[in-house]
Amino acid sequence: MDLDKSGGPAHPTLNGAKLDDNTFRWEGMTLFDFYAGQFIVTGMSPSAAIKQAADVLRRRNEHLIGEK
Repeated sequence: MDLDKSGGPAHPTLNGAKLDDNTFRWEGMTLFDFYAGQFIVTGMSPSAAIKQAADVLRRRNEHLIGEK
């Protein structure tokens, strides 16, 4: 899972597993999936919801990097 693109797990479980030194597999939904689903519930088309979710994660990453 690429944490920069997916935002990481929205509801992490204890079932994740380390695949190698650089990769950890998470179980469950990613933040990207969560945000896209929330936008779809509001009536957005799936393609618009995907764009909005990507924008939210981009702004989230900028905010987190800016706080360091």
